[in-house]
Amino acid sequence: MNKNILVFGGTGFVGKAITKKLIEYNYKPVLFIRESSTNKIPSEIKNKIEVIIGNIEKIEDYEDKIKSYEIYAIIYLIGLIREFPQKNIKFIDYHYNWLKKVIDLAIKLNINRFILMSANGVKENGTTYQRTKFMGEEYLRKTNLNWTIFRPSLIIDDDKEAFNFKKLILDLSKFIFFPIFSNGKYKVSPVHREDVSEIFVRSIENEKTFKRIFHICGKNSYNYVDFVKLVAKSNKKFIIPVYIPSFIIIPIAKIFRYVEFFPASDEQIKMLLEGNTCVENDIWDILNLKPRDVF
Repeated sequence: MNKNILVFGGTGFVGKAITKKLIEYNYKPVLFIRESSTNKIPSEIKNKIEVIIGNIEKIEDYEDKIKSYEIYAIIYLIGLIREFPQKNIKFIDYHYNWLKKVIDLAIKLNINRFILMSANGVKENGTTYQRTKFMGEEYLRKTNLNWTIFRPSLIIDDDKEAFNFKKLILDLSKFIFFPIFSNGKYKVSPVHREDVSEIFVRSIENEKTFKRIFHICGKNSYNYVDFVKLVAKSNKKFIIPVYIPSFIIIPIAKIFRYVEFFPASDEQIKMLLEGNTCVENDIWDILNLKPRDVF
């Protein structure tokens, strides 16, 4: 009998890849999703998964349903790139309040294995995104669950439909002039989506990953401006970087932080300028994996 894995965020960019990888490794994905997300499930896997349609804000209402699946492990992937409080879309809910509810339910139902996708650069005194991610991590770490927290760098893929950083660059590279904040020399270590999904699924029953936090970076680091050029070149596009000083763009982006038409918030720009590389990258050796090329 396949072990049932309850996945929150299973229809997102990373979630779809993890769901497919679970099937490949003979697990049975059980996706907890909103009604509006049912059309995001790839047609080729619909008959290989189970689906619970519900509202995560009232996860306790689905306790009996979840219990009936005899869940072996939970994977929590729900995250928010940018918040819009005026629409009640807030980091604190996605990264902490809802996560806390799921953790509490796992404890109540004795689902002892819990894997969380956090983010590289998470810290207590950072941006709102970083702080709320850190809060979620801390709540999980203080439990007695066999938890694992992953902090991926930029996750990219050649998927031209799903939003990811590579697609964003390609969309912007339709124009010759490409905006680069500050000097463009801050570092990024992009990791392929397939590698991230492989790591998550292989870690489910690997005790060496229990009660540990892992960063996930690709095998190469690039200056951001060089990374942008490589992405464009890989798709036969040519760009000319236009450097925008941070002292100009950050105040403007702060004014438009919650305005959807503005491409990035001031906090997103600040995190980009911090760089996105790993202080450690041990997970590859633990799982006997090698990161693939992203180009």
